[in-house]
Amino acid sequence: MKKSILPLLLSLPTFLFAQTSEDTEVMIGIFLGLLIFVGVFFLFRAILLWYWRNNDAVKNQEEKTQLLRNVVKNLESKGNDTKNPD
Repeated sequence: MKKSILPLLLSLPTFLFAQTSEDTEVMIGIFLGLLIFVGVFFLFRAILLWYWRNNDAVKNQEEKTQLLRNVVKNLESKGNDTKNPD
């Protein structure tokens, strides 16, 4: 998200200091066009990710990763217990 906002913030001085009304209208048109494009892009991206179930796959993968970390942590703690029998 930060990468898409950066060009808009960099072009902000151009919008603020435009001298003629024609240039301002063109800049506003470009800005609104980009804004609409970004909005439509994220809308279609969300729909496609939902359709192909990518969100669910990522969620399941994160859960598996957390479970594997717990297993490794438990194995390491059991390994430490067997190395130092008191």
